[in-house]
Amino acid sequence: MNNENDFKYVLEDFSTVFMGANHKYEELMVHETAPLKFKEVVARVFTHEVSPEMTVAEHLMQLTENDKSYMIYRQLKVKIKLIQQKQSGKGYESKTCTFEEFMETYQQKAVAGDCFIEEIILKKLHLVSFPV
Repeated sequence: MNNENDFKYVLEDFSTVFMGANHKYEELMVHETAPLKFKEVVARVFTHEVSPEMTVAEHLMQLTENDKSYMIYRQLKVKIKLIQQKQSGKGYESKTCTFEEFMETYQQKAVAGDCFIEEIILKKLHLVSFPV
């Protein structure tokens, strides 16, 4: 049974920010530990393309190459952590992939329900150097 707060977190270490993909963009906007630059991107771009009530995972599943959000996620060099069933059919495995790999291989699997987007991973260096 899933709790409504599963995969809703913002954690960071020395060089990386980990954000749960079940966060709605409006929740990230008021989250006290979410990076300020990411909040700016959400306010200036993402919420103009999608509803603020949309989760990060839902947004990633509907992105196309023509979206400005697509370019931003690519420029931020976001990595995406997925959970999928093992090929043997017994148990699950976690996989971290680049944004490009996700778009090419895993986006359609996520839409079909064959994998689940758990979190997005951002390097602080990419956030700091990103022009807003």
